[in-house]
Amino acid sequence: DDLGEIVRRDLAPVFNALTVDGCASTNDTVLVMASGAAGPASPDALGAALREASLDLARKVVAEAEGASKTLVVHVSGAADDEQARHAGRAVAGSLLVKTALFGEDPNAGRLLQAIGAAGVSLDPSAADVDLAGHRVVEGGVVAAFDQRACREDLKEREVVVRAHLGVGEGEATFFGCDLGYEYVRINAEYRT
Repeated sequence: DDLGEIVRRDLAPVFNALTVDGCASTNDTVLVMASGAAGPASPDALGAALREASLDLARKVVAEAEGASKTLVVHVSGAADDEQARHAGRAVAGSLLVKTALFGEDPNAGRLLQAIGAAGVSLDPSAADVDLAGHRVVEGGVVAAFDQRACREDLKEREVVVRAHLGVGEGEATFFGCDLGYEYVRINAEYRT
């Protein structure tokens, strides 16, 4: 019973917060088994350890995805609740326009705003901010004046972080994704079962 609760509480939220191409595979499975041979363990300590391991594995899934050249980490805060934060994170990490902009190292704040706006979550435009690779690209719901050349340089990194604050509550979530480029298309265009 404890292990089932740990999986629901500490593992499922992490593995359900990653996307490569939006197409879940029948092979996407997480298994946790316990023989009891190690003796009793604190459910909280075991949950924390498994959550840390799952965060590492989730990052590896998107980093090693077919054709991926960049990992995208989307932190959403200020949402009405955690569920809305997850919806916004999924919308950004799963957006084809965001994925291709990431591949092209294009600091396109409009694509980030579009993805958040299309997520169907509550937000206060006057309080919404978005940071891309450490650069404030949206402030108070409008595209900010930022150094696009410096941002483009930072988009060359293997891992790019987007931080979006929705300005309506305390909900937060982290979502993992990757870019979408020529290699992904080539691999899947040539794929045979």
